Amino acid sequence: MSAPPSSHTSQTSRPQGLGERLISAALLVAGSIAVLHFFGPIKTGIELHLIPTLALIGVIAGGTTLGAELFRVLADFFGDKKARTPAGIKGAADWGTLKSVACDLCKGWGPYWGAIKGEAIFAEFASNALTLGPAGTGKGVGVIIPTILSIFGSKFVVDFKGELACMLARVLRERGEIVRILNIGEMWTDILGASDCYNPLNLIADNFWRPGGLQDVSGDTNDMSLQLYPEPSGGGGGDDNKYFRDGSRKLIAFVIIIAVLIHGAKATLGHVQTMLEDREFLLQNALWVAGRLPQGDGSKAAMPIERSPWAPTQSDEDLKNFMTYIKGVASSTAALLQSDDSRTLDSFLTGAQQALARFDLTTRAHKYLSKSTFRFADLKTGKPTTVFLVADASRIESQKDALGLVQWCMAQELKRAEDKHRSVNVIADECTNFKLTGLGSLLTWGRAYGIRLHLIIQSLSAFRQTYGEETLNTLLSETEIKQVLPGQREPQTLKLVEEMLGARAVIAESDTRNADKEFFGMKGGSLSEDARPLMTADEIRRTDKAILFIRGNRPLLVDTPPVAAIHPFRDQIDINPFHGKPYRLPIRLRIR
Repeated sequence: MSAPPSSHTSQTSRPQGLGERLISAALLVAGSIAVLHFFGPIKTGIELHLIPTLALIGVIAGGTTLGAELFRVLADFFGDKKARTPAGIKGAADWGTLKSVACDLCKGWGPYWGAIKGEAIFAEFASNALTLGPAGTGKGVGVIIPTILSIFGSKFVVDFKGELACMLARVLRERGEIVRILNIGEMWTDILGASDCYNPLNLIADNFWRPGGLQDVSGDTNDMSLQLYPEPSGGGGGDDNKYFRDGSRKLIAFVIIIAVLIHGAKATLGHVQTMLEDREFLLQNALWVAGRLPQGDGSKAAMPIERSPWAPTQSDEDLKNFMTYIKGVASSTAALLQSDDSRTLDSFLTGAQQALARFDLTTRAHKYLSKSTFRFADLKTGKPTTVFLVADASRIESQKDALGLVQWCMAQELKRAEDKHRSVNVIADECTNFKLTGLGSLLTWGRAYGIRLHLIIQSLSAFRQTYGEETLNTLLSETEIKQVLPGQREPQTLKLVEEMLGARAVIAESDTRNADKEFFGMKGGSLSEDARPLMTADEIRRTDKAILFIRGNRPLLVDTPPVAAIHPFRDQIDINPFHGKPYRLPIRLRIR
């Protein structure tokens, strides 16, 4: 049966008795030469001597046969070599080299991705990058710290234990950067000092003072309420539950606007949470905004929105439209609070109260999110600025809502900054510990605003559980650089990496030689082209190398030595407070 059209098949065989013919020809030549030597010359004068003449014919015949067989052996050798060279029909995957990716590497400093044969790899990316590193693979000391030190522009760093800020804040300041530490977890305050603060509601308050900003108030508050009360992972929950979730979000958005109208730039999520917990207070404010708050003399009081200090910055049309909108929402909210439909009201209020529970006046989140000592727009102006968002990993459940909200605000401020082209590297470690609403969209539009998102996750299944299958597909398709650290254990990740590496063509051989008749043991049989993964899932699981994909180039096998073995970084970092002593190892990489 013939091979299928897609296979590359070659039949190789050797004539039977090749060895015998070669030996017979060699013996004939040797014997003929001996006869010539023994019986003298072929010709004396004009007389030919029979035996020497026959011996000469034997030399010519034996030599011709011997030469022909030797040329046949050479032809078979080169033909066999060609047959054993894959044509690439079944796959052309192979490992790359530094030379093969040179066009995509930085000429100087940039994000760090490991090293090959003592040469550090720095490669910029315009949109997104992904690092897959399970727990215990050294992604902190082998990837995150060297990456932060190798980027000389503005950075936003998620620091779940506070160790990154402790080790890097001093060296970043000494090289001229501004360092902000938003220490929501109150970690290592003896080393880091007083925490910076950031008030998310300043993002809403800005709209009231910006010409035309009233047009964005409802949109921003609705988006913020979705971040505070996101959809369940995977989009479950049913249509009925979604109705109640939407009602809770509408209530949150309304109370945020009321808090900003009352307190201005000093409004906090603590004010929002307090109002949601006090139905009577909420009703009074809703009636006040609606212009129907009863007074002792029988009149109705109304919030003087048109006399607010920010009102002159807005056009008359925008102010009129905003007042119509907010009074309408206030009236419907007041009607709900005064209605007999307790089930709907209780569901809306309960959902809103639960969403804001992590921001009550007694929490660390309120303490550090009640004012602003910096704005994320600062990352796109003036000196390079690094912001560390520090959490307490032991209290991650109580702080994850604040972490997600702060990062959402960061994305909004960077998107709206005037300098759209100035890049900011966002290094988001363990981004599956919280949910950043709109991450799928950020992965696609962040590039246009200079947001370079580097997500560092432990497993694809954890990412899917937090963000859903669609966002996972977006992540895999929208990342320019993918780094797979050694120590992978998740079957899905191993299978995916195997598929990403692709297959290479190999030659499969069936041996049909006859050892009794093939004097020289030369093989006969068939050769066919087959495919083999560049690395199997088991080989990926056992390798001690990181696998690096840089855009459309061939993958690289790289080393990721710890920062303690990288010169000059090892001499720049401070002590990790969890270890309490200098971190030094023999130098494995010198960055020139």
